[in-house]
Amino acid sequence: MTGTKWAVLLLAVLGLLLVLAAFVAWTSGNPSPASLFAGRDTAEVIEIRVISGRQNGAMRHVPVVRVQWAEHVGELQGLARAFDDYRLSTAEAALRDFSVGQVIAVRIIDGTPYADRTDWRRLVPAIWLSVFASALVATNVILVLLGGRRSRHHR
Repeated sequence: MTGTKWAVLLLAVLGLLLVLAAFVAWTSGNPSPASLFAGRDTAEVIEIRVISGRQNGAMRHVPVVRVQWAEHVGELQGLARAFDDYRLSTAEAALRDFSVGQVIAVRIIDGTPYADRTDWRRLVPAIWLSVFASALVATNVILVLLGGRRSRHHR
């Protein structure tokens, strides 16, 4: 194998890995960056509370906002960018902007209401990975096409 063929093979593998990374970046998170394109609706807040309990010996406090939209009722997902400390103050802070009876915008994803917010810390890397993966795949296609044309000329 010549050096050019190795470079094309390496670029192809890197391109596929970046395409996979871009897919994961777009589909992971709560809500995922792909939810930016999800359907929007309005919902009424019908209940706000903090659920507290022990897990593995530690107290955990989880914010819950129940909403009603159309004929559906569900718990609002994606209240905060990251919710992993489970402190009471963090749970209360996540609920601070909501009140019972308030009408809010939500994203409906697979029948589940999500807070209508954009997590820029997830969206920007997803866009960057998509652009970089596309550029790498395009470069690989160009190299393959040029390599095929060059081999036809040498015959």
